[in-house]
Amino acid sequence: MTINITPGKPSRMLPSTVDMVVDWLKALPSLQAIIDPGSRISSTLPVDDDKIVYPWLTVARVVGVPVLPEAGIDRARITFNSWGGTTSSGAPYWPASDLLMRTVEHELRQVLSVHVVGKGHIVSVSGLEGIQQLQDPDTNGARWWMDAIVVTRGE
Repeated sequence: MTINITPGKPSRMLPSTVDMVVDWLKALPSLQAIIDPGSRISSTLPVDDDKIVYPWLTVARVVGVPVLPEAGIDRARITFNSWGGTTSSGAPYWPASDLLMRTVEHELRQVLSVHVVGKGHIVSVSGLEGIQQLQDPDTNGARWWMDAIVVTRGE
């Protein structure tokens, strides 16, 4: 019995879909016009509530599996949360987080293909579910959220 071993094709690295989306959102002029994206778009909220300046956008992977790992293609359900904080009277403050979420939704609907330098490409965004409103039970603050299916390809 003879076994021939042939070298495989070099595989691409699977992209970090969340990191890629966060970097892309931080670079958008439409978001830079309403917040400081460098400090208020991330994959997590700061632990210290005193250091949060609202509105704040978080991007997180809910679920997903690599579609073609050897080609570096990933498909993930991503959730976007826009946190608005509260007013001085402790009531949820909706307007700023609403504007932030609607701007993110608009940008996601425009994606055809985006190159994120050093990371890869956002190939497509689909399955955008409508924006939902939810008062955060822990902080009483305003929160808007939506989900989307994001397909990325590594460099």
